[in-house]
Amino acid sequence: MEHAVETNCIVIEKAEEHGVRSYIFSPCIVYGKGEGFGNKVSIQTVCVVKAAKALRKVYKVDEGRPELLRKILAGENPGYGKNGYYLASPGSVAWDDLYGAMGTALLKHKLVDDDTVIPASEENVEAMAAALGVPKEFVGVSLGGLCTFTAEHGKQIGWTPQFAAEHILETAHEEVDWILQNL
Repeated sequence: MEHAVETNCIVIEKAEEHGVRSYIFSPCIVYGKGEGFGNKVSIQTVCVVKAAKALRKVYKVDEGRPELLRKILAGENPGYGKNGYYLASPGSVAWDDLYGAMGTALLKHKLVDDDTVIPASEENVEAMAAALGVPKEFVGVSLGGLCTFTAEHGKQIGWTPQFAAEHILETAHEEVDWILQNL
């Protein structure tokens, strides 16, 4: 994550040095069947399924429920440079809610023992890392996140979401089915 932040800062600094405007677009949770030529399956939701399947339980790796980071972008004109962060998202969905919806779907497939979501212990994180094939330090980035942005500037420039924020929760069972077909 530190590398990504440093990269964003360098982009902004270089743009300012050269007198051009920079815009940083941050992805939200990507889910559903991909329509492009590359990966057809989301990354984060796959990690939730893989870890839950291996441990027979959905664990959350972040503490608490985040407050939205507000007022990142300001001004009447689209922000740029240090104020040019954009998020293409219809709103915010808490990871706890997504874990719960996916846990319910995984229970229907009998891949978890129950659909409750509890905080992961250090031992759980190590087992999740093994299931994902990543170092334990990557587990939080792979299937969690407390960093949420408010998607305001996209709307200011005319972008509108295709689905409501809750759509990911309503279609979690379809997402789990799609992931299981492609594991």
